[in-house]
Amino acid sequence: MGSLKCKACEANCNKCGTEAKSCFECVRPFLLEAGSCVQSCTLPGYRANHAGTQCINKSEFPFIGPVFSIASAFCIVIITIARCTKKETQYAPSLIAIIGGLEALAFAFQVFICFEYRETKSGILTGIAFAVYLGLNAYTAWFVQKKVLDENARSKDRIGAKKMKIFFDDVLKKEKKKKSK
Repeated sequence: MGSLKCKACEANCNKCGTEAKSCFECVRPFLLEAGSCVQSCTLPGYRANHAGTQCINKSEFPFIGPVFSIASAFCIVIITIARCTKKETQYAPSLIAIIGGLEALAFAFQVFICFEYRETKSGILTGIAFAVYLGLNAYTAWFVQKKVLDENARSKDRIGAKKMKIFFDDVLKKEKKKKSK
């Protein structure tokens, strides 16, 4: 600045300031790290960002939480409208079914994001949690099918058999009365 003459930026730097190591935009494929352009990150714990323009020491996870929250709220509104227009709509089971689907999508997206952003440890833990979630839902579906629905069917069969027995007993009694006359 003292000489009022422009100086060239460091090698591989597109935009820089007046101080040494003051680059703030590098030529691709170089990465910006502490004001200099490098081929790969050298500082411990740093890695290239998702865009491949600079070295960062933290994840750049997308901000997706509100997307699933808004979708869940939308589902609640839809189920409420369905309940108001169609009285036989079961509110809680419908809500569990639809929000459960959103939850599965959120889990799957989280696993994808962890691996996309090279968060392997978080990705593995999220993958395990997702597998446990799927296993519990599969067990719940099996349990409802085998234990609850089958028990209801057996109960209805028992009631039906009792009604049939009462009906035939009545018919037999009437036949006996007719014969005795």
